[in-house]
Amino acid sequence: MTEATQDIDTLAKGGRTNIAGFVLRLAARIPFLFIAGRIYGPDLVGRFAIAVVVVELAALLATLGLKRGLAQALSSADRPHANVVWDAMAVAFVASLIASAVLCTFPQIMYPNSAITGLDRFLPLIIVAVAWSDVSLAALAYRLNVKAAVTARAVVEPWTISIAAWAFSYFTIRDGLVLSYVASMTAALIASLVPFLRSYGIPRGWKPQLRPLYALARANVPLAGADILEWGSRNVDRFILGVMFEPKIVGIYYMAQQVASLPQKLKTSFDPILGPVITHSLAINDRAAIANQVRQVAFWIMAAQGGLALMGSIPGEAVMGVVGPQFVAGTAALAFLLTAEVLASTGAVSESALVYIARHRNLMISAAMLVFQVGLSFALIFTIRALGYPVN
Repeated sequence: MTEATQDIDTLAKGGRTNIAGFVLRLAARIPFLFIAGRIYGPDLVGRFAIAVVVVELAALLATLGLKRGLAQALSSADRPHANVVWDAMAVAFVASLIASAVLCTFPQIMYPNSAITGLDRFLPLIIVAVAWSDVSLAALAYRLNVKAAVTARAVVEPWTISIAAWAFSYFTIRDGLVLSYVASMTAALIASLVPFLRSYGIPRGWKPQLRPLYALARANVPLAGADILEWGSRNVDRFILGVMFEPKIVGIYYMAQQVASLPQKLKTSFDPILGPVITHSLAINDRAAIANQVRQVAFWIMAAQGGLALMGSIPGEAVMGVVGPQFVAGTAALAFLLTAEVLASTGAVSESALVYIARHRNLMISAAMLVFQVGLSFALIFTIRALGYPVN
């Protein structure tokens, strides 16, 4: 068996594991959408959606691109791998504390169109859990352990948020979704750290060193930018709606987005295994193998997402009606989002290789597309308002 064939087999094996995780996540996510829609309603779902989008962005910033950059750092490291990954954890911890402090001080960023009450101000304290979970899973993925990611992200996290949302609804409707999110992220962190500690352990003789930490953070700036831009292209629309419309509108769109993003999880399910395989091929300068890997994964994902888009968009009203009759208004948004996922799949997979091969060029392309998306979003909103369509 050639090395190229072994890489494809590795991708297929990891993909099968993560596809199983995708099915588990799908089965667990639907109860949360049903509970959130039926019990909490579009207004509270909208507030929750806006707050979470800001917290997730802060957590992504706190990882400093290490979700994908850690694999390359480990591939080229001349130090014990345990020391490298704990350097990464230290960087993420400090960045998380800074992000949490900023959002706790200025909670209006998370709730632009509603009053801040209850536990709203303290939601950013969970940022460190999200960042540490991402970094620890990236470290495990380098050793081709994708089972941990499936367990944490596809089993523990979605089932915890579903069960917690139902349980907290008996005590506090207003803070129930926030508390369930905190519970799910905490559970996911525990599920990530346990296999991480088993694999890498506590490094002996390790001390945080400012120079390697700074070098690691600086080297990952392009990757961090790519991560933020990719994430922004999928979530900036939610934040724009939060600024321009009342929470109810955001809640309806959020539900459509969550249903439509389920096929997108197929792409992200390959990320943990695709990154290490690409960096391995890049280390031996085998560009042809990288092209073959990207082409194969893109084909698998586009074929699967095309079928899922048809399954979700044709009975769109029934799909949105499952989470509540108030959300049927988001049927058109669901159809557009599902179609967009199919069209964007090959580009998203190609970007997984570009972040390692042409970091700065990829960053510029992603930035240009995000600016275009934001500009077009505002242009369409103001055009529709000028034509006399109702705001709410």
